[in-house]
Amino acid sequence: MKRSVVFISLALTLAFSAAAQESGHFQGIASGNYKAVGFPQDRHYTADISLGWRLNKGNYAGLGSGLHYISHTHKDENSRPDRGPFVKAIPLYADYVHYFFFGKSLFSFYLGMEAGGTYEIAEPTCNLYSHHRLRPWLNGKFGFDAGITRDIGITLGVNLIAVPTGGDSEYMLAPAIGLRF
Repeated sequence: MKRSVVFISLALTLAFSAAAQESGHFQGIASGNYKAVGFPQDRHYTADISLGWRLNKGNYAGLGSGLHYISHTHKDENSRPDRGPFVKAIPLYADYVHYFFFGKSLFSFYLGMEAGGTYEIAEPTCNLYSHHRLRPWLNGKFGFDAGITRDIGITLGVNLIAVPTGGDSEYMLAPAIGLRF
């Protein structure tokens, strides 16, 4: 009896894992962006990694984190832009990417969204009372994925970063590069 339960459990496990491999596979995305162009922010650098599941050929969902290096720009007492020192922030976000393939090739156009929050490690140095260490994080992203194999590719794109926090909001465009594995 004991052996038959173990055998049935093992057979079911193998069947479910085989079915899961046919419908999707593990995927990771390591990416970063360089100097942003935006309002009022232009110094926001990111290095992130997202790990998740490639649901099918065209859809990926995962969770991501990393390290952001940010210098906030705010107006001083005379309404002139004032840049603060760089602050490190740790993001935590849900990641979704949809891939639009060109026929049967490994090259695709992608469109995606990261949504979550960032936590600034050091106390913010700006003088705004509304600036908090925990901030929302939205990153709409698009670009091209040059597939080397089915599971490995290089991504080149643009990030549309938004930190919508009321009076302390930031909006940026940043070039991005990444590795899909």
